[in-house]
Amino acid sequence: MILPSSVDTNDTAIVSTQNQWRGLTSESLRQSGYMLRKPDEVISFLSRHTALMNILEEAPEHIRHYFGKNACNLVLEVLHEPDAENEDELILFIKTNLPVHEALQRLDHLDDNWWLEVGSRTQGNLGINLEFV
Repeated sequence: MILPSSVDTNDTAIVSTQNQWRGLTSESLRQSGYMLRKPDEVISFLSRHTALMNILEEAPEHIRHYFGKNACNLVLEVLHEPDAENEDELILFIKTNLPVHEALQRLDHLDDNWWLEVGSRTQGNLGINLEFV
């Protein structure tokens, strides 16, 4: 799923990029380079799926390797499956201003060179997607 930009005033702004992981708080996620949509939901989800924290810590470096300055922001949001109970998934949106074709190529490279190996550790609880600005 590729979504148009939908960050609104309820989003939490990025404070900095890729600092050392400092525990599971909204602030620590922001310091690691993430914006949070519905921060309480993201923190609650991650508290139930702690194995994702190490992946989220290393993701910004890999994403920026492939997207560079064209990765405008990294956004975390919990998406709910309306027809299935307890089928939520955390999505890491890469907000980009690249043309669609180029962004998809870069996402493919990220998949081939990092995500396919790491993605198996997520147990289906984390996905990466593009969001165009």
